[in-house]
Amino acid sequence: MIVDSMPGATFQLFKQGTQTRVVVSPFRLGTFANIRLGVATVSAAPEAIELYTEMTNRLWRRSLKGEEGADYIEQQILGASL
Repeated sequence: MIVDSMPGATFQLFKQGTQTRVVVSPFRLGTFANIRLGVATVSAAPEAIELYTEMTNRLWRRSLKGEEGADYIEQQILGASL
């Protein structure tokens, strides 16, 4: 459970062997990417890859996992609707 601000645009890191690319798009990426309208940016720049990798790592470190995440959902989300 991520309880932090999420990025406003979607992004994905693609890794193949030792190469990494970051794709940033205002359109949905993932399983059903919106390829009909295109992708905004594809970059192999080390600075961009480092920026997005670190952001992902920070979000993961600060996310609530396991029992802590389940407790948060019960208290903050389900508790408010009961």
